[in-house]
Amino acid sequence: MTCLRLNGGCPMTVRELNELLSPSQQIRSTPAWTGPDGTRWEATTEDDRIEPEGVGFICGPMAADSALCRCSHLADLLCDWPIGDGKTCDLPLCRCCAKEIGDDLHVCAIHWPMWLKQTGVERINAWPPKRDR
Repeated sequence: MTCLRLNGGCPMTVRELNELLSPSQQIRSTPAWTGPDGTRWEATTEDDRIEPEGVGFICGPMAADSALCRCSHLADLLCDWPIGDGKTCDLPLCRCCAKEIGDDLHVCAIHWPMWLKQTGVERINAWPPKRDR
């Protein structure tokens, strides 16, 4: 059986995490409070940053179809740098490591300096901003 080992996750805000979760799993904003043992718990808002920790495993058919980024996070993007003959780099990238150069266009850390040297800009089509469809 094929298994993949995942490390942590990309740092994100509560709002960004909630977009990925089903409504029953979403994190609700809470006021600050003090627990019975005197521990102080801070308020959570949609703009608080979360740094997922821990290790996880995916086993079975899904593992065989999944790709990992070089940082061991689950990759859901591919590098779009052209390498010739209509092909692209296609290095698996997580959202942390991918450099977004346009709407649905990403490059890896290897091709990021080349992009900057060739274009002189960090992103194309920066205006108008992305819109939900």
